[in-house]
Amino acid sequence: MEKDPKVGLALSSGAARGLAHIGVIRVLEEENVSIDYIAGSSMGALIGALYAVGITPRVMESLAISLDKRRWVDWKFSGLGAMGGKKVEDLLKLLIRDKTFQELNLSLTVVATDLINGELVEIKEGSLLQAVMASIAVPGIFPPVQHQEKMLVDGGVLCRVPVQQVRDLGAEVVLAVDVGGLIQEAHICNFFDVVSQAISIMGREIMKDKLVNADVMVCPGISNIGLTQFQKAEACIREWEKAARKVMPLLRSLL
Repeated sequence: MEKDPKVGLALSSGAARGLAHIGVIRVLEEENVSIDYIAGSSMGALIGALYAVGITPRVMESLAISLDKRRWVDWKFSGLGAMGGKKVEDLLKLLIRDKTFQELNLSLTVVATDLINGELVEIKEGSLLQAVMASIAVPGIFPPVQHQEKMLVDGGVLCRVPVQQVRDLGAEVVLAVDVGGLIQEAHICNFFDVVSQAISIMGREIMKDKLVNADVMVCPGISNIGLTQFQKAEACIREWEKAARKVMPLLRSLL
């Protein structure tokens, strides 16, 4: 008998919009589509890591909707970032604990950017917590993360949608979820918005001449949801659930 093709998810960067990944994963579970591999960039790395340690989409959604900003925001405006990042790290420690990549429920690659030599870094081993902290370290917002003798920042700086990385893990059918390529038309109202918007524009230009070699793409237009509007988590997740259901016939045909 032929074996089912191995399915991989490429989860993009995108700040608050990255919570949409939760909706896509939920739909795949409801449709009994097994996820074998995940590669994530920035918020995509965070959601992918939570799923890989066994946290369900339902629990992730509940956290996203109910989590008070005071639990993870610690403005500092000193050193190498506007935020200290300690509250985020403490929160992730409760969820990820001291897991390593080798202990995960599926194969995962986290991408980050080497701030010293400007190269893309693919993390597949060692501390999961440190890898995620590195991938979400938005330049100017969070301080760079020292990991594996490198100074690392946000993976979205160089690789918004890590399609090739999930193929390299062994995925035969790749579903890419791209929430980071949409340029918002409003909601530029704080320091984080300015930095995130600049990175989004830069990432769009970097990706403009590159083919996103995914078998199935999920990319609905939600530019009305700002990059820092975490309070719109539920609306963001619901919108992406609808988009994921629209591509299910195509995904089914490939499986």
